[in-house]
Amino acid sequence: MNIFLLDTDPILATKYHFDRHVVKMVTETAQLLSNCVEYKEGETYRHSHLRHPCTIWVKESPANFWWLYYFGLALSQEYTYRYGKFHAATRVIEACGRMVSPTNAQPTHFVQVVPDECRVPGSPVEAYRRLYMGPKRKLANWKKRDTPPWWT
Repeated sequence: MNIFLLDTDPILATKYHFDRHVVKMVTETAQLLSNCVEYKEGETYRHSHLRHPCTIWVKESPANFWWLYYFGLALSQEYTYRYGKFHAATRVIEACGRMVSPTNAQPTHFVQVVPDECRVPGSPVEAYRRLYMGPKRKLANWKKRDTPPWWT
């Protein structure tokens, strides 16, 4: 369970995701969003990982929910772009979005769920980029995408 914050712009962040993460993070995002709404059989996922730092962050503010919602939709679109298929978890993301009132507020500080050697106080984007270029480097692959401009 994580939110790979590779950019604060949710669309750019998803374009920077490794192929493997584009596949699995749509489901994880749907799970995190489901934790914020009432469970509805066939529409949302049952609540889980309620004490996980990402769950705590997304429930902290409606603005966090909406940032993650748009991130999830962007991930779904990225999945379709790279693989030519519709990701089933997209329906869960959309259902969650119908259950929460919109807000104009800004998200709170993003949580860093990374190893200590990747942490960057005050800069979660840099922390997640370090995670990608370090411990996750072996997963590096971007189908139909160039490597991100920050990749070294």
